[in-house]
Amino acid sequence: MKSLDPHYGQAIWTNHALQRLRDRQLDQGTVWLAFQHPDTSSYATSQRTYKYHKIINHQLIEVIAKKNKQGQWLILSCWSKPASQFKPSIPFWESAIKYLWEKIKPAQL
Repeated sequence: MKSLDPHYGQAIWTNHALQRLRDRQLDQGTVWLAFQHPDTSSYATSQRTYKYHKIINHQLIEVIAKKNKQGQWLILSCWSKPASQFKPSIPFWESAIKYLWEKIKPAQL
């Protein structure tokens, strides 16, 4: 595996993230792509971190990141799993609108 860059793509990659790249044989460029252009993302308030998801070549790439006090992105961890395990969560507001629409829509449009 080629050398990993702790400052790849204008972000700071923690030692933990770099080790996970090695352990999981993930390409740093692929993980960066998932972070920069995710299919979905979510925010974990309790840890103040973001989770980014992207499907690439039938694999779900997941990236955990957050901003430090200086406003720089820190890549904290990453992993991959089969894309078939990806179940995007639907925001509550979207579920509520769908539910209400089903209740109030005319029988035949």
